[in-house]
Amino acid sequence: MNSQRLSETVSRLEVPPAPLPLPFSFPVPLRSPTRLRTFYEAVAPVYARLTAPLSTRARRQGLQWIAATDGERIVEIGPGPGLAFHSLLRHNPTGWTEALEPAASMRARTRRRAARVSHRRYRIRDGTATDLPYPADHIDALFSAYVYDLLSTDRLPTALSEIRRVLRPEGRAVLITMAPASSTTGHVWSTAARWLPPLLGGSRPLTLPPALQTAGLSIVRATTISQMGFPSRITEVRPHTSN
Repeated sequence: MNSQRLSETVSRLEVPPAPLPLPFSFPVPLRSPTRLRTFYEAVAPVYARLTAPLSTRARRQGLQWIAATDGERIVEIGPGPGLAFHSLLRHNPTGWTEALEPAASMRARTRRRAARVSHRRYRIRDGTATDLPYPADHIDALFSAYVYDLLSTDRLPTALSEIRRVLRPEGRAVLITMAPASSTTGHVWSTAARWLPPLLGGSRPLTLPPALQTAGLSIVRATTISQMGFPSRITEVRPHTSN
């Protein structure tokens, strides 16, 4: 009898235990246009409050670099609730400024912020980074914060090529993306981006230079700004011209 019980005990030990339930599941990255649109529709009411502690300094630096000038054609890709778009409008009262935003609830918030300026030289419409609705050599300045680091690897080259196509030869673009980690806290954010994509809206660390070069864009300057340990890369580019 003791021998039989021992055999049963050994058999139970040899069976792999069932995995413990986790308090969360590892979700599919939010890289498809449909998933991104759905996610940002849902977080629109709280997006500004959630992201401000991580991105205010980087967005401010990016706006300084884009140096919006009155009379220009300016476009912002993915303005979200319009945190930067309002600033672009104030600096371009006699030019033309557009915002392309795929999430309707974000567009509504951008419109409310835009209504605070005294002019109506702007348009806010549905659009994505991979299909810019402009002719070639049309845009003086393009600004985008935390959009290109959302794109899947197969869509990123198309989006960067679109920047090159629509920029005038003397035009410029400023892109803000999540930067690769260079500190302990930065590695925490990178881990969160990998395992919990919704926590950062689908953003992930992105190294742009090789893809920019392939798209025909030259880096003018770049810097990394960290806020609460979250690393943001600000990159100014211009169309590559061969001498």
